[in-house]
Amino acid sequence: MDDELCRRIEIVDGRPAFMASPGYDHQIMVGHLWVALRRKLPDGYAVATGLDVQLRDRPLLLRRPDVIAFRKDGPGGKPPLRADNVVLAIEVVSPGSVMVDRVDKPAEYAAAGIPHFWRLEQGSGPTLFVYGRARSGGGYGHPVSFDVKYVASEPFAIDIDMQALTVE
Repeated sequence: MDDELCRRIEIVDGRPAFMASPGYDHQIMVGHLWVALRRKLPDGYAVATGLDVQLRDRPLLLRRPDVIAFRKDGPGGKPPLRADNVVLAIEVVSPGSVMVDRVDKPAEYAAAGIPHFWRLEQGSGPTLFVYGRARSGGGYGHPVSFDVKYVASEPFAIDIDMQALTVE
């Protein structure tokens, strides 16, 4: 398959799942999140967008979170990145991905052992849903929402102004 088509596919239970192209507002929020995380990233970590993360080997589960923070010392540096190297996965919800981003992906990321998951809803003003640390063998705790500012110490020190994530 050509590269453009591959960028629009995730693998779910060994089968290709086609994703709609993200909209303008979605991509602006992804960019602002990347910048906010990049400014606070401790040594030994990297933040990226558009990278495949292998959550499971069999049946193959390969997702592409909108933004991820991961340890640089991970295995090999070859794609796809393994879930055990990711410390934070973030999804920006689009109209075409509401149920997948709200239900499927949190369960999949927790089962794969990604310790932190955030979901950013666009709406009339951005709202960040922060899920509690993944429990071993279980899911995330109930999410807590933030619509003004989010300040945390895990997975590293961060503060995000929700209004700064919107289209300028």
